[in-house]
Amino acid sequence: MPGLDAIFIGTGDLSLEMGIAFKADSSASHTVDDPQIVAAIDRVLAACRKNNVIPGIVTASAEDAARRIRQGFQLVTCMNDLGFFRSHSAQHIASVRELAAR
Repeated sequence: MPGLDAIFIGTGDLSLEMGIAFKADSSASHTVDDPQIVAAIDRVLAACRKNNVIPGIVTASAEDAARRIRQGFQLVTCMNDLGFFRSHSAQHIASVRELAAR
């Protein structure tokens, strides 16, 4: 498509748009395992390859990011802002508690 350089898939947005709830866990990340969502992501990736468009996607973990890179995605976020905030806030609070207990 002329003028289209990249497509970025927000997996949560895609799930909601398709009417399929994603699985939330305690780290505020989500997994993408619904067959319809997986198929939609695969179709977008194939269309990007066919049309020389950069494919991008949101991921919830380092493992998921690495998997998506191996899959062929070129623009990959390693965690959304809420997941990053919650994860690193918990680490910071634990460090403060440990230091304060000394």
